Amino acid sequence: MEFQLVSAPVTDPAGEVRDALLRALASKLDGLQSVERLVRLSGGVSRETWSFDAVTATNTIPLILRRQPRGMASGEDLDLPAALEADVLPCAAAHGVPAPRVVLVLDPSACGGEGFVMERIAGETLPQKILAEESLAIARTRLLGQCAEALANLRRIQPPALPSLPTRRATDLLDAYERMYRSLPVARPIVEFGFRWLEDHHPGQCDTGLVHGDFRLGNFIVNDTGLASLLDWELAHFGDPMEDLGWFCTNAWRFGRSDHPAGGLTSREALYEAYEKAGGPRVDPGQVRFWEIFGCIKWAVISMRFANRYLSGRQRSVELLAVGRRTAEAEMDLMNLVLS
Repeated sequence: MEFQLVSAPVTDPAGEVRDALLRALASKLDGLQSVERLVRLSGGVSRETWSFDAVTATNTIPLILRRQPRGMASGEDLDLPAALEADVLPCAAAHGVPAPRVVLVLDPSACGGEGFVMERIAGETLPQKILAEESLAIARTRLLGQCAEALANLRRIQPPALPSLPTRRATDLLDAYERMYRSLPVARPIVEFGFRWLEDHHPGQCDTGLVHGDFRLGNFIVNDTGLASLLDWELAHFGDPMEDLGWFCTNAWRFGRSDHPAGGLTSREALYEAYEKAGGPRVDPGQVRFWEIFGCIKWAVISMRFANRYLSGRQRSVELLAVGRRTAEAEMDLMNLVLS
């Protein structure tokens, strides 16, 4: 069975978003006059990201809106409800993990959708620039240690700090992604093989801590001092902290620098050493390898689902199609890892 292209109307929601923000922020910001420079940012296909300035009688406040795409319910599949994602950010910040300050959680009934407003932090998010810009050369020398420290601090956050956040072990995640895969109108032999390999090699009982779920370049804000903030927490959960290390090492997130497995920055060994130095537990490379292979399957399934979301007419975005084409890359990465 193949994907079928379904036509759907394309709308510009900027006016709707501006009106919703004015209603939501009116009681939060004294003297709110207008919402200016509203623009939807690229990326963030799971949730829309809008940049804007809230102009008051005395100040201009740079802010970001995270909201659900039209036609998608918050909390779908593994994504957290928007309000719960907003709860994770201040908890992470309180434990030394750089995260934006949440200004307001939207009332869906009053604002036409779920989401939250947070501070806008200055810096670079494009991985290619982070890895190559001369102006960020000093920041790059600090970035590995700062990432390792953030990961070690995440591991220290335990379920009582966020009692509503789910716990997801390796078997839970395997089941979830296989269900997503089986729901698609395609079958791919390498993906089938990957699921069987993971079922045969998953780790047993593991350490538990807060897992970001999408810890990688592209979800970092980097300035001239290094890591300024972590973004996109919708996949956060409690689980094996090695999951974040494996995802960080997945080839898709090296952005062309495959000879630097740890996020395009350095070697796996240097990452493990920095993580342990920052206070994380001793790293079992085999356990991280499991999660790196899992990352290939995760990315393959996500890529297929994004393509299907577009081709079914559910969400119109060329970016979804572009991501969908990367399924083959994830399959190649999977086989290279399993056979190495």
